[in-house]
Amino acid sequence: AMGFTDMQIKAKNVDDYHAKTDPKWSPSLERLRDLILNSLPEGFEETIGYGMPAYVVPFSIYPNGYHVNPSLPLPFINFAMQKSNIALYHLGIYSIPGLEQWFVDGYTKEIGKAPDMGKSCIRFKKESEIPWKLLERLFKKVKPSDYIKAYEYHRKTGPTATLGSGRKKQTDTASGIKVPKKATSSRAKPAVKASQKKAVKKAKKGKPIAKRGSRK
Repeated sequence: AMGFTDMQIKAKNVDDYHAKTDPKWSPSLERLRDLILNSLPEGFEETIGYGMPAYVVPFSIYPNGYHVNPSLPLPFINFAMQKSNIALYHLGIYSIPGLEQWFVDGYTKEIGKAPDMGKSCIRFKKESEIPWKLLERLFKKVKPSDYIKAYEYHRKTGPTATLGSGRKKQTDTASGIKVPKKATSSRAKPAVKASQKKAVKKAKKGKPIAKRGSRK
């Protein structure tokens, strides 16, 4: 049972999902989507997964798919409107050593208190609790190849957080996976140019966030 979804929204694509959300949360959800689209490294795709907007590693990059359900592409980020909060699922936080603590420290510094985390998600009960600057840095940090490496390592050595699971304790063993440097790195670039933002927002199911050659 997918206990992490308090509210199910039947949607054909992400545009349809946003059209059906509570007006109370719509501005924050749209801003979160725009931030993800403009920050994720090239290679991820936007789709609907588990009834939520999803950003996945497509089969063209990772043919094995998600071990929980191999018919689905490997999930990386999901977000959803719940009854009393916005839930953000970032599976890299629970699989890449050091990334969770980096996020907790950054959140506490930006917002002034510890984040509400659990069940493989981060919950924001009001807009003022969303650390927009930190999220931008988080979304830029992990490339598909980084995430695949971490995912496969944990598949071999033991369970890590999965969609629908309880929160797992992060294992900081010598996996050989290095947390990428902060977004101040010269290599940290948006997945989509600002001029392409409008077109990317219309991305349909399975459509790449950014095609090769869209970045200089």
